[in-house]
Order: sequence, then structure tokens, then C-alpha cells
Amino acid sequence: MKIKYQALIMATLLSLISCTPRNNESHAASKVAMSFLESFYTYNFDKAAEFCTSSGTKVISWYASNLTEDELSLVTNRPEIELGETEVQDTIGIACFSANHVLVTTSLEEQARIGTASGRVLLVKKNGDWMVNGLEW
Repeated sequence: MKIKYQALIMATLLSLISCTPRNNESHAASKVAMSFLESFYTYNFDKAAEFCTSSGTKVISWYASNLTEDELSLVTNRPEIELGETEVQDTIGIACFSANHVLVTTSLEEQARIGTASGRVLLVKKNGDWMVNGLEW
């Protein structure tokens, strides 16, 4: 009986050990994605840029350049952001998201409106840290 418990404990520990690095990486990438999205959709672009590579900051610049003061005045509610599962493989990650009560725009010609945005946060691991490398809607 004692051997069965020891075998069960060993099997459990081995499964936890084998899963932990990937889960830790996924968790770390998710935290960066959520921090970025919270800053991005509260229109604190300087803070959002802190989570980005140079490619990621280009997305912020494009989005911010499409917004006017009148459009920003439409924002009355705090955004509701839901992050789906974050998948990571080596140094690349993808986090799916949905954000409600945010300004949605697709071009300079279109006025932004309050709505729901969904897409993917593209992540890359650089120098041991996860960073936002892009955003796809």
C-alpha cells in the first residue's frame, strides 16, 4: 500500500514538473498581454508602449493617430477586457482577447465608435521577458 502511494505521488510530481515551465510561460505571457490591453484600451499609450517591442509600438502609433479628442470624449465606461487562452511555443506567443466599451476604428476616414474589439495580441520573448510585438483585430 505504501509503495502505491509513493508511486502515485511520484507520478503526480513528475506531471507537475513537466507541465510547470509551459504553464509558467503561458501565465507570464498572459500577464503582459493583459497589462498591455488594459493600458491600450484606457488610452494610456505611453504605459502600453512599455510592454512593446518597436514593432508593437507601431500599432499604438497607428491606433492613436486615428483618434481625435472628440472620439476620446465618447469613452465613459471602463473597458471590459477578457483574455482567452494564451498559447506559447519557445519565444513566440499569442493571446486572444475581447474588449467591450472601447473605441473601434479601422481607418482614418472612419470615425471611431464605442463597441467591441476582438483579436490577438502577438507576443515575443526577448532577453527573458515577454513583450507585445503586434496586435491583430
